[in-house]
Amino acid sequence: MANQNFLKSARLSNSALAIRALAGLALAFAPAIAVAQTVDPEPQAGSGPVVQATGVFVSQIGTTNIARTSQSNTVSSAVVEQDGSGNNAEVTQTGAGSHTTALVQNGIGNAADATQSGNGETSLLLTQSGEENVALINQSDANTSLAGAASLAEIVQNGEGNGVFLSQNGSGNRANLLQSGNGNVAALTQNGLDNAMSAVQLGDANSLSWTQIGDGLSGATITQNGGQTIEITQTNTGQVFSGQPSSGN
Repeated sequence: MANQNFLKSARLSNSALAIRALAGLALAFAPAIAVAQTVDPEPQAGSGPVVQATGVFVSQIGTTNIARTSQSNTVSSAVVEQDGSGNNAEVTQTGAGSHTTALVQNGIGNAADATQSGNGETSLLLTQSGEENVALINQSDANTSLAGAASLAEIVQNGEGNGVFLSQNGSGNRANLLQSGNGNVAALTQNGLDNAMSAVQLGDANSLSWTQIGDGLSGATITQNGGQTIEITQTNTGQVFSGQPSSGN
């Protein structure tokens, strides 16, 4: 039994490394479009609080597409659509407000890298269709005492050789994953209080690593259909969640 578990973990690790290497090579040799936005509001005396909202929309069709978006604002939104082969999208959002990102990629050799951090709500919707898709997602909340300060990730991958690596840090986070196809790899991690995840993998040669650290965790909601490898870790830290639970899925 120990040898079987070791072989399962080794297959998951090797698949993850291979997918990350493919994404790195694509990023190194493709031309890029870069967008940067920074807003540092300075309200006038007696004017009350100022909320700055900015948005970015990028649409690319063809081969070796790269879109890099960086936003540092109170409220940020980004939409990136890519259609073709060798697509790469990078989105970074920071600031003290809510952040939303929507990424859509269709084709071969797609890679998405999204980072969202701050002390407000963050949400990410990612859809990848094609072959050799990889997604790296990092969501973090600096102020876990806020009831509405939660992260939501909705991830859909359709095709062959898909991989997703998700990390959420904070409280009241929600993550939902759907992978359909063959050779799917997923590593989902949540660290904090009152977090919940669900994962559905349909196809052959699927691997799932599920890690939750914190209190008030939901039960594991997992569906796999095909050649299956699964590894689940849930750790209770003994903390008490004082905020209101998130209303996420």
